[in-house]
Amino acid sequence: MGDPHIGFGLFVDDGFQQPQLRALMAWLKAHGRGVNRGSVFVDVGANIGTTSIPVAREYGCRVLAIEPVQTTFELLRQNVSANGLVDDIILVNAAVVGRTGMVRIALSYDSGAAFVARQGTPSEIHAASRACIDCQGMPLGALLATKGIVPADVSLVWADVQGCEVDVIDTGVEIWAAGAPLWAEFETPVLALQGALDAFFVAAARNFDRFIDARDLLREGVECQPQPIAKLSQVLARNPDRLFSTDVLLLPPGF
Repeated sequence: MGDPHIGFGLFVDDGFQQPQLRALMAWLKAHGRGVNRGSVFVDVGANIGTTSIPVAREYGCRVLAIEPVQTTFELLRQNVSANGLVDDIILVNAAVVGRTGMVRIALSYDSGAAFVARQGTPSEIHAASRACIDCQGMPLGALLATKGIVPADVSLVWADVQGCEVDVIDTGVEIWAAGAPLWAEFETPVLALQGALDAFFVAAARNFDRFIDARDLLREGVECQPQPIAKLSQVLARNPDRLFSTDVLLLPPGF
């Protein structure tokens, strides 16, 4: 598929981010909020199905897979069909943003690194782009409603959205209020270049009260204890000049 990052991981490990996914699912089950039949797993930035497909196959839940890039979305559709999961995975070709309307997506040679090209985005981040496309944008809560999914049905939101984390948090408030946690990729350079680093911490503190760093989860397993959300900005690197990436589980008060 021409993506040296995701393609290499699938070839070598027979999966992408599978250790993180297994550790997360085990922790959620041990703490009374497992992903299972009857629940909905929301995958924002689903790419070619690297998370949606194993989740639907192994945990028997419904999956809402949201992917904005048309060419990547077609690969997602093909992979879902090839795995016999067309009745289990709901596919949406859209970007999660603050308001409904068309948005511009900047493409990268890495299919997992496309991002919303907002007005005022610094030239440094556009330098890594090979082209731009337009796609439909929609708030997360509104998007779920179009598919007949209510917040109480959602067991977990998984987001790999390259700078749109604040959009996901701010437009999914009903989901967090219903108790569903958010697993989000955190990349200091991407958030900093898009001017969203501080906004990420503010949005997280407004909707969640605890968090778990993926590095701690992988090391400690189901015994891993959440930290207060006030420590989030201390634990995650804030230096935009430092290449830093991790995943973080954000837990709402109703979890």
